Amino acid sequence: MNSDQKSRIIYNNLVYFGVDLDSIYRKSAKKFVEIIISKYLKKNKIGIVAGLGGNGLDGLYIAEELFKNGKEVEVFIPDRVNHSDNDLFKEKFKELSQTVSIKQDIYAKDVVQPELLIEALIGTGFSGEKVYKRTADILKRVSHFNCPIIAIDKPIQGYSPDLTISINYPKTTKAIAIENVYPESLINSIGPGELLEIHKPYSKSHKSKSGKLLYISFERETAEERKLSAFAKQYSTILTTISIKSLFTDYSKESYKEKLVGVDTVVIGSFSESDNLTANIIYTLLEELPDTKVINLNSEIKFHENLIEVFESPRSIGNSSAFAKFVKSYNSYFLFEDGEKKLDTEGILVTKDSIENLILLASIFSSSNEIKLSILAAAFVIIHFRKNKLNLEKDITNFFEEVF
Repeated sequence: MNSDQKSRIIYNNLVYFGVDLDSIYRKSAKKFVEIIISKYLKKNKIGIVAGLGGNGLDGLYIAEELFKNGKEVEVFIPDRVNHSDNDLFKEKFKELSQTVSIKQDIYAKDVVQPELLIEALIGTGFSGEKVYKRTADILKRVSHFNCPIIAIDKPIQGYSPDLTISINYPKTTKAIAIENVYPESLINSIGPGELLEIHKPYSKSHKSKSGKLLYISFERETAEERKLSAFAKQYSTILTTISIKSLFTDYSKESYKEKLVGVDTVVIGSFSESDNLTANIIYTLLEELPDTKVINLNSEIKFHENLIEVFESPRSIGNSSAFAKFVKSYNSYFLFEDGEKKLDTEGILVTKDSIENLILLASIFSSSNEIKLSILAAAFVIIHFRKNKLNLEKDITNFFEEVF
């Protein structure tokens, strides 16, 4: 996951858990200003260019905190505030206008050079579109100012600030970060943030936009396959299957090669047959897919570490029995390779049925998303359905329509 995704995930989870965002912004502003004053103590005239989103809202709270510290602050907003879809931004603008000079709907020529400039235009809330012209013109103008420039959270591409101050963790290689802004208990809780970040399927297209998943089973029409089929249909994933039993009679490459084309994720079913012939057939199939994500539900067959790695790695979830023990042994939390952990505070994910559903749904998501993101998105879905006493296979259609 990139820094943009992580920031949106944190924000959406904080909103979901009902965190007081005003207190969060105030807390982070104090930390920002401590760093700003420590590095630029003698700079008294400070300009802030702010967008209409969360990054711009940081700018407004920083302006307020700088004003409290005796600084002369002027804020420039290159749009009309009523265009913002952030109610807290509108409230803060109205409040701050009583004490600080704020100009909205401005152009590049309206931004005067201060002693220190703070850029809070877009940050990590920016989803990749081109910066619209007015903002681009402002950025071009201020990048030539003869004064230090501080970027908040993450600078817009196209210029190099003198300092970048990020929230929670550095968003660029040269950034410094303010920490302990968000409640750790909520950052570690499983919310809808990851689900909102996964690839959005296009079910009306003639061509799937959610990847291709290969399910390897011993026989056809297993219970796992039926669940995978139901989930795949709702997420617009192409599901193809290979039966090991059928390959006993026709083991030629031509009998299965078409099914391997374009595969993004392989799921090895939890069948009990584990003889050498079965294992060798699976080895042969996987050797044709060296860069494919592999999810192994079979605890009987052990594979070479280069083909399927352990649960913590980004390539594989591992087998279901090991996954169950892993969750229970760590008091119901996921621990990932990068050190991040997510808690299942109500212990919902330690039941056999929940684990199976989580792995199968995560498998479907992984056909077009990273494994880690897929696991956490699926975990939220399972927890949501269990808490609200919904039937996963029957009610997931309406749920996906609401989310996507």
